[in-house]
Amino acid sequence: MSRNSNAPKGKCCWVDVGSTILFDISELSDWFSTTTTLSQDSTEEPNISETDHIYPESNRKSPGAVLYGVLGVNYFSNFHLALVEASRKGKVQYVDRPILPSGCESEAEYCTTVGTGSLLNLAGYGV
Repeated sequence: MSRNSNAPKGKCCWVDVGSTILFDISELSDWFSTTTTLSQDSTEEPNISETDHIYPESNRKSPGAVLYGVLGVNYFSNFHLALVEASRKGKVQYVDRPILPSGCESEAEYCTTVGTGSLLNLAGYGV
C-alpha cells in the first residue's frame, strides 16, 4: 500500500477510467453503460501495467477501471463489489491499487492505518 498526498477532491476512494475520475457509485454505473462504445485501443484507457493487481476474472480486452483506496475506507466495498460484478460479466478490466491518501486515516479502520505514520525502510532498496 502506498500513500498519496494529493487525493482528488479530498476523497479517500475513487475509480480512474482513463478519461475521468469517478467518486460515486452512480457515476460508475453510468460509465458501465457507456463502456461498450470504448475500444481496447482507446486513448481514454488508464495506464495498466503487468505488476498491477488485476482481478482474476477480468476481461483483459475490456475497458480498464482502476480502483484507488484500501479496505476499511468509506465506499471501497461499494466500488469493489460493483467492479467485481462488472468484471465477471466481461464489461471491465478491474485493477486494484491500494492507497491511503493523506488525511484519510480517520476514515479507515485501525488495521488499515498501521505503519502509515512513518516511512518504511527496506534493506537494499534505494541503494
